[in-house]
Amino acid sequence: MQVEVVIPPKYSTPYVLVAPVVNDNRSAGYVFSNVSLEMHGDVRSKSKVPLEIVIQDAYLSLIVGNPKFAFPQTAQFDFLAFKSGLKDRINEAVGVELVKALYVSGVNFLGADEVRTKQTLKSIWLQDQDSNNAVSDQ
Repeated sequence: MQVEVVIPPKYSTPYVLVAPVVNDNRSAGYVFSNVSLEMHGDVRSKSKVPLEIVIQDAYLSLIVGNPKFAFPQTAQFDFLAFKSGLKDRINEAVGVELVKALYVSGVNFLGADEVRTKQTLKSIWLQDQDSNNAVSDQ
């Protein structure tokens, strides 16, 4: 009898994703999301795609021009549609079912009129993976 080996899932680092929101041919603002992926371990080890680019592209294709996510005019944010839509778009771009589950720790909208104010910069802290390269309002 052969023993079946189950490869445990792999988890990504959190990604900060940004998409512009365009309403009536003008920029209404930006949507920021924090997303982590639970991936099938055997598929991820075989995949050679640049995951960061695929995730950002899938996020943009889901948000931009989609009336379900027309911030700030959306009456109700369908969180489950957001999660499943992003997961499906990533898997479609990779060509296999790579993403097993998607974890979202935040979806925030920042209006275009708030983008350049100092108060906003103080309240939103954007940080890349290297904490030494943090962006601040100074």
